[in-house]
Amino acid sequence: MIAREVLNQALNKDVLSEIISKYSDNIWVKTLINNSAGGDAKYLMVRPKMIEGIEYILCPVLGLFDEASNNEVGFAISVDQDYFDVYAYEHNHNNNESKVLNKLPHCIHKAVLLDGSDYSRISDEVKMTANIDSAILFINNYLTDQAIGLDSPFELFDNKLYQQLINRLTTHGNNKKAVNLRLESLLENYDYLDENDPLYENNLLRANTHLTNFLFGCEDSIESKGFRHMIKPEQIKTHIQQLYNSLFQQGWISNARNLSNWSGIQPIF
Repeated sequence: MIAREVLNQALNKDVLSEIISKYSDNIWVKTLINNSAGGDAKYLMVRPKMIEGIEYILCPVLGLFDEASNNEVGFAISVDQDYFDVYAYEHNHNNNESKVLNKLPHCIHKAVLLDGSDYSRISDEVKMTANIDSAILFINNYLTDQAIGLDSPFELFDNKLYQQLINRLTTHGNNKKAVNLRLESLLENYDYLDENDPLYENNLLRANTHLTNFLFGCEDSIESKGFRHMIKPEQIKTHIQQLYNSLFQQGWISNARNLSNWSGIQPIF
């Protein structure tokens, strides 16, 4: 069972250290050693599961768990010699039914890159190693993001992954509740910001950027144009001035204009 083996390796600090050393020159390989990865994985119910004859590693997103319907959603990893793929999934704990939705684009979850232009000439062993290493890095960064979020000194787990996840839950599934649950998680980020933290400005910028991307989408977030049409402006009223400040600071004038038109709330200069 390759899924169980990959998950066990992902929770092994020595394996992760070897991967970091192996790809030290790869700009896409960013991670932190998560000392509590094993405990986090159990808490988050990360687990291998066979769905319709295919084995996946399920990585639930706690902030998107719907308590009313006992419905879990998250990332389903499928990895083998020739591929490392990430899908959106849903699992209902009332009837124990699981459903795997569409695949997330590779440009978002960034597999480890292999040198050489002809993939067919790369040995099976090297391909297998690269795909497994990619899955291990994904799982570790997912666990770290779920555990510490903005407290990470840099963004390990691309926020666009959540954009794509919700896109598939709403477009290829019928889970509209995920939109409001994600918005609640993004707004909670502001509650944890500490002005005395030396990384405060950086964390505030990330919180604003994540909320902006959620509302209006982002250039390289395929099929995701934002979710503002699925929420009400008053839901973000408390933080809207901070959002305006960030948009002007980054020169995102069109987004600021869209925010004003959509919300009916004007920025304070």
